Amino acid sequence: MKRQLVILGILFVTFAFIIAGCSGTPDTANTDATQSGDSSETAEVDATKSDATESVATEAAASSDWTTGVIGGDIELTSVYAIGDGLIGINSMALYYSADGLVWEMTKDLNPYPFYAVFPVGNQVVVYDAGNAHTTTDGKSWTSAPREDYHLFNAAMHDGKQYIKVDTSQLYTSTDGGKFFPVQSDSMNPLTQVYFLDEENNPTNVMKLAQYGGTYYAAGPGLWSSSDLYTWTKLVTMNDITYAAEDLLYNGTVLFMPAYYENYVFDGAGITRVSPIGNVFLVNNGEFVAVSGNGASSTSTDGITWTPLFSEDATNFKAYTAVVFKNKLFVYGEDGNYRYVALEE
Repeated sequence: MKRQLVILGILFVTFAFIIAGCSGTPDTANTDATQSGDSSETAEVDATKSDATESVATEAAASSDWTTGVIGGDIELTSVYAIGDGLIGINSMALYYSADGLVWEMTKDLNPYPFYAVFPVGNQVVVYDAGNAHTTTDGKSWTSAPREDYHLFNAAMHDGKQYIKVDTSQLYTSTDGGKFFPVQSDSMNPLTQVYFLDEENNPTNVMKLAQYGGTYYAAGPGLWSSSDLYTWTKLVTMNDITYAAEDLLYNGTVLFMPAYYENYVFDGAGITRVSPIGNVFLVNNGEFVAVSGNGASSTSTDGITWTPLFSEDATNFKAYTAVVFKNKLFVYGEDGNYRYVALEE
């Protein structure tokens, strides 16, 4: 009897272990299932994050108003000007033309003389290199003539009647753009030649000439104005500004003078100093347009308060030049990169 009880006890214990072993397998499976469930949940979270990233990227791309591209053909433009129904593009050794701002063709090889000056002349554009003056009325064909005047100059313009330039500090005019003569109030007296002087009456460099509303302006280490090119009034001195102005634009209300580290706005009464906002400046429909070195752009109605132009994105690049053409802002930069955006009419 005792032996039977022992056997029954052994069987009972064995059975209990078997049950315990069987019950352990589902526990492990449940644990694996839970981990798998966590992985599944993690996968779902990761998928959600991935969707969010794609969504954000898509939204960012969709919110950008800019169209970008590369000109191709190893064409890199450093200056662009609108003329007639097209654009003139320039780099150090060649001239190009485009009817849409996107596709460019070379129209003139400047080799071996790189260009150093270009300016609009009414309905034509003149490009100077070290030996010639190149003129075009359509941007496609060029007329070239040897220059009779080989002086370098900082600023040049055309007032509809004559070419006007500043050779460092002295003023010159020309009827054909080839040969220039000093401006002097008395044609027989060289002592009446026009020079731009600083506060100590020393010759100073003028960087920009312009004509607005029938008045001539010269900008540099100050601002001068004249109605006849002979008599000049100094409106702004170097005591009013810190850096010499490098450009001069007018939007119909104020004069905007960009400088290297600071910008200045002249309203006819005084100067307002403005933090630098860009390195290429344009005027479009009464607004100033500033394009920075990375292609980001802003607009202003007064030259003081600036607003980013449309949405910016990560496709910014090193910008060299910009132009408004057919109600679009085109920005051209390093390695032939470009971007453009439609402007509000």
